[in-house]
Amino acid sequence: MKKTNLQEYIEYSEERFTKRIVFKEGESTVFVLNFKPQQSLPAHKHPGTNVYLLVVEGAGTFKIDGKEVKAS
Repeated sequence: MKKTNLQEYIEYSEERFTKRIVFKEGESTVFVLNFKPQQSLPAHKHPGTNVYLLVVEGAGTFKIDGKEVKAS
């Protein structure tokens, strides 16, 4: 077992959101997406995969199955 502090993966860029991989094993990946205000991730899909979202800090809006979901 590895102990990790998510604060180590928080890193912002003025140009675009950042992605920092925390853990990867087989087909499982845990990563942190860091967004500054007004930054976004292009719409995309994850067919056949379960995706879990955890908002660590701040607030935003996700579009899931065509519906907007607010997170804070």
